[in-house]
Amino acid sequence: MLLPIEETIADLADSDKPLLNSRLIDLSNLNPEELRIFKQAWAAIEPRRRQQIMYRLVEFSEDNPELNFDSIFKNCLKDRDAEVRSKAIEGLRESEEASLINLLVNLLEQDSSEKV
Repeated sequence: MLLPIEETIADLADSDKPLLNSRLIDLSNLNPEELRIFKQAWAAIEPRRRQQIMYRLVEFSEDNPELNFDSIFKNCLKDRDAEVRSKAIEGLRESEEASLINLLVNLLEQDSSEKV
């Protein structure tokens, strides 16, 4: 039997299914175990779908400050897709977490994509 987060990720990963708001909102405020499961599954999701998910999460975080996708955005700073990394940065722009400074400076200095 799948955990709720595993069901959510399976639905989001399936590019034949629409991205449901309810499933995307399930990614808010992940606990450490849920984040671990998310990280394991994320890399297997096709790049275009990861981009779509990130666009929507950024929109949700801008429209509803109670939703917190920062753990996902931080994880996606290391994504192999430049568009996903760019959206992760955008999603973190309101964050006041000091630990992000070094990560963002490293991206600025070392990322090969102009989008980032």
